[in-house]
Amino acid sequence: MKKTVGLLLLTVLSCCAQALLPEGTRIRVRLEQSISSSTAEEGQAVELSVADSVKVGDAVVIAEGAHVIGTITQAHEKRRMGRAGKLDFSLDRVKAVDNQWVALRYTVTRKSGQSHALSTGILTAGTAAVFWPAAPVFLLRKGQDVAINRDVTFEVYTDRNYTIKAAAGEP
Repeated sequence: MKKTVGLLLLTVLSCCAQALLPEGTRIRVRLEQSISSSTAEEGQAVELSVADSVKVGDAVVIAEGAHVIGTITQAHEKRRMGRAGKLDFSLDRVKAVDNQWVALRYTVTRKSGQSHALSTGILTAGTAAVFWPAAPVFLLRKGQDVAINRDVTFEVYTDRNYTIKAAAGEP
């Protein structure tokens, strides 16, 4: 009887063990949708998930597939005069195994489409020199939109220390 109670107590304690998730812990996250500068709007949610479980010792603190919240911070579609589209987003937080949100730090990498501004200027100037009435047509030329495909991975980091009620590690 004492062994059963002791085993039960040990099981309960191991399920509720707390682990310290240190600041700067690297987490790989995967984009769960494709996003494009032509359709995205600032403030729109971006769906991501954790690509690999995060462990502290043998305890899982952030499970593979955990929900990650991101937000579009800049979205401009391609524009006239050869100007490219722009797209930027933040990765804000991830859900730990104890259902608390862990804030993330992400170095923003701005994405821009291919710009045709220089070539548009050269073509416009060259056309104006040869046949000036056609020159404004080249000013209507657009750059390219930015697209980030589903399943692209990013590295993010925890922004401070967190105490997580950890789940037991995998055997």
